[in-house]
Amino acid sequence: MIIGIVGCGGIARAHVSALCLNPLVTGLALYDVSADNVQLLSEISTVPVICCQDLKQLAGVSEGFVICTPNHLHVSVAEEVLRYKQLPFVCEKPLSTDLNSA
Repeated sequence: MIIGIVGCGGIARAHVSALCLNPLVTGLALYDVSADNVQLLSEISTVPVICCQDLKQLAGVSEGFVICTPNHLHVSVAEEVLRYKQLPFVCEKPLSTDLNSA
């Protein structure tokens, strides 16, 4: 299965390392607003990587995704990806930074 990673800085490295150990993970789809971050993260992967141009592409190729963006973007990223395709996801905490969007 291909797992998407949204946000390719800091904590995303730990997720990529762990996902690459799972024999069910056959590939990763990476997206970040910084192409440099995507490139750096792709270099530590031991499974094939798809470097996505946008969240729509990531949703189209993934069977689940992990949100590793800054906290204030968690809700909007989840909502956008789920508009394209209903996928299971894991989100770094907190899911939301305010009660209304939670």
